[in-house]
Amino acid sequence: MPRATINGIKLYYEVEGSAPGPWLTFSNSLRTDHTMWAPQAREFARDFRVLRYDVRGHGMSEKSEGYYSADLLSRDVIGLWDHLGIKRSHFCGLSLGGMTGMHMGMHFADRIDKLVICDCRGDSPPEWIANWKKRREGVIAGGMESVVEETLKTWFPPAYLDKNRDFVTMIGRTVAETSVEGYFGCSGMLCELTMAQNIRQIKPPTLFICGSADGPHPNLMRAMHEGLPGSQFALIDGATHVANLTGEKDFNAALRRFLS
Repeated sequence: MPRATINGIKLYYEVEGSAPGPWLTFSNSLRTDHTMWAPQAREFARDFRVLRYDVRGHGMSEKSEGYYSADLLSRDVIGLWDHLGIKRSHFCGLSLGGMTGMHMGMHFADRIDKLVICDCRGDSPPEWIANWKKRREGVIAGGMESVVEETLKTWFPPAYLDKNRDFVTMIGRTVAETSVEGYFGCSGMLCELTMAQNIRQIKPPTLFICGSADGPHPNLMRAMHEGLPGSQFALIDGATHVANLTGEKDFNAALRRFLS
């Protein structure tokens, strides 16, 4: 079980694909782990060295106390890259991972070849902060199991669930097993987002990807794309918040076009 001690905790990671392909790093959302990127690992390991890891407090990575900052989560990635001898990598993150990617694109641009930001926002308005406070109170009362049903219902439409029941069950188990400390730590970062108003500070070539059925995120991400000259935008028709899963074919095609 590969784990590296990074910034005071052990981070779990997996490497797939053979040299000398360029590196491609995937970063998971809140409440999931590296397994959410399984379809992309299968697809892109043919041409890239694929690195998947579990964000601090998720999956098999260790947790730490308190709220996590975007800078801390970014430095976890940089530390893992240093451990593996990775000088530069493409970076693809979804939701929490996308927010981490935006911070990295502003502050660690010299380590990123191309940046892919998926299904996330870059600001923290008052109603957003209040919603996360309510969610944390729910977890205090009912544990992580209390958010499993709502998460799966929001992320996976019935047609996807019917065809991928075992995989969705595994995702549900991952949500339930996420540490409360990891959930609290990362949700704290979500309440301190300032990337949208500073979007022009992102330096690497950037692609914004979003599922068309992901609530307010298509408009939010299109606005960030329009605010970042030279960036690209891909809307995955019918896909939900986990566009890499519910819109897998079109997501992979958009990612491959951008990285080619």
